[in-house]
Amino acid sequence: MSSTVEKMNFAGFSVSLEAYNCMLDAYGKEGQMESFRDVLQRMKDSNCASDHYTYNTMIDVYGEQGWIEEVAEVLKESKESGLGPDLCSYNTLIRAYGIAGMAEHAVGLIKEMREKGIEPNRITYPNLITALRKNDKFFEAVKWSLWMKQMGL
Repeated sequence: MSSTVEKMNFAGFSVSLEAYNCMLDAYGKEGQMESFRDVLQRMKDSNCASDHYTYNTMIDVYGEQGWIEEVAEVLKESKESGLGPDLCSYNTLIRAYGIAGMAEHAVGLIKEMREKGIEPNRITYPNLITALRKNDKFFEAVKWSLWMKQMGL
């Protein structure tokens, strides 16, 4: 993919945010972290501003790796950019915290979401339940499952 970017740049075309996001997504899903970071650096070098999709992809990829420090840095950067987390960000963060063994932080995000007026959805709660189960918080997972059932979710 990077050769395509080089050809585009050589031909005088700029690379769009969407193209960068596609590359980030592809490299991230394949676990090609060096290429992933190269694309991020190219974005920075070309002054291409990130959007929610960019930040959410970064959170997802770093979260899958269990790199919670990087996740925190991306979250901080997104807040500083004025975007802050959206529903997808929170869902991804909950999953990342579960992978990192931080189930309590995942539960805390539900409260934070509600305080910010972001309503958890059908993805949020299963992510939370999975995070709890992965961290041997079975009783908490059952409580959330029962609550979901009562709420009709």
